[in-house]
Amino acid sequence: MMGSHRGMSWVAPAGLLLFAVAMTNGCGAKAAGMHMSYVVPGTPAGACTLEYNSGLVDPSADRCCARVGGPNTCNPDTACNATTGSPCCVIYATQVTVGGMGCCHYSNGDPVSGTNGDRTEECEGLLAGR
Repeated sequence: MMGSHRGMSWVAPAGLLLFAVAMTNGCGAKAAGMHMSYVVPGTPAGACTLEYNSGLVDPSADRCCARVGGPNTCNPDTACNATTGSPCCVIYATQVTVGGMGCCHYSNGDPVSGTNGDRTEECEGLLAGR
């Protein structure tokens, strides 16, 4: 697809075009009823997307509280403790999320950010099971 904007011409790679068409209704708005996926495409079912801070769970326990295709049992109201200090990051996103590994919920409600900037929307989506 070729296009132009303010006198500049461009050619969109096929993958970009498909992504843009899939994510918008042609006017740049997200299509009605469509949820953004916050998991890297191709991630297998059962992969962990969210996990508790290691200081909040027994070392022998599974830290994962949300998996691809599984229930989300993450509790953002989990309290920090002497190991984590306070405030703390309660829930972390894993490497299978589009924003990569990093904090997804601080105990004091601070906004979350990653290497690509603010990830509040992504983390809210992950915590909501999207």
